[in-house]
Amino acid sequence: MNTLLGGLVFGMLFGFLLQRGRVVWYDMQVGTLRFKDMTIVKFMFSSILVAMVGVEILYSAGLASRQILPVNLWAIIVGGLVFGLGWSLIGY
Repeated sequence: MNTLLGGLVFGMLFGFLLQRGRVVWYDMQVGTLRFKDMTIVKFMFSSILVAMVGVEILYSAGLASRQILPVNLWAIIVGGLVFGLGWSLIGY
């Protein structure tokens, strides 16, 4: 239960930061897709770097383990198609 609560709290914090950084605004996303505004790219790159450092700290402290999971290619393809379909339906 603590893991779920922690995930919920960090998810809400991440969503709050996305909103505060204006990353979820329509104009920002269209600007990124047109290669005119790289704010979203920078935000996601910094998020990945923070996650990498956080996982390494947790691993060093013995609180997490490194796992390389097998790739389910069909799940990735279907997920990408659903994601793209959703974007096309809302008008991006």
